[in-house]
Amino acid sequence: MAYLVDTSCFIQAKNTWYAFDICPGFWDWIDLEHGRENVFSISRVKTELLVGEDDLSAWAVARGGNFFLPDDPDVIASYNSVVAWANGSTQFTPTAKSEFMRVADPWIVAHALAHRHTVVSHEVLDNNIRARIKIPNACVQFDVPHVNLFELLRAHGARLII
Repeated sequence: MAYLVDTSCFIQAKNTWYAFDICPGFWDWIDLEHGRENVFSISRVKTELLVGEDDLSAWAVARGGNFFLPDDPDVIASYNSVVAWANGSTQFTPTAKSEFMRVADPWIVAHALAHRHTVVSHEVLDNNIRARIKIPNACVQFDVPHVNLFELLRAHGARLII
C-alpha cells in the first residue's frame, strides 16, 4: 500500500516546516520513499503545484512522470462514485460541492479507492461543516485510509537530522 500526498501537504511543507532552504532532507526523504514505492501523488496535484511557478513547481517538474500517477479506468470509475456521493449528499452546500469538484481532492480519494492507497492530507475530519467537503470526510465515506504528513513520517521512521 502506497501513500498519496495531497497538494496542501506539499504547499504547507514548502511554506513552513520543510522549506527547501532550511530542510532539504524532507524533500530527499520524499524521493527516497518514492524510490521504495511508498510515496506518490497524482497528476492533478502536480497541475495544482505548477500554478505556483516557484521552487515547489520546479520540484514537481523534476519528479518526472512516475511520481505523479495518471488517471486510469479504475480511477475514473472510483471518481464517478466519489462525485455521486458528494452531489447526492444533503450535508454539503452546492458551493461546497462545486469547489470539491474543481480541485484535486475527489481525484486523490478516487486514486486511493481504486488502488488501495492511503491519502496524506492535513485536513481534519469534520462532520459539522457544510461549507466545505474535506478529504477525510470523503475518505471515511469510502473506507479509504487517511493520515497527516507527520503520521506518514513517523510510520516510515523518517529522521530529518543534521
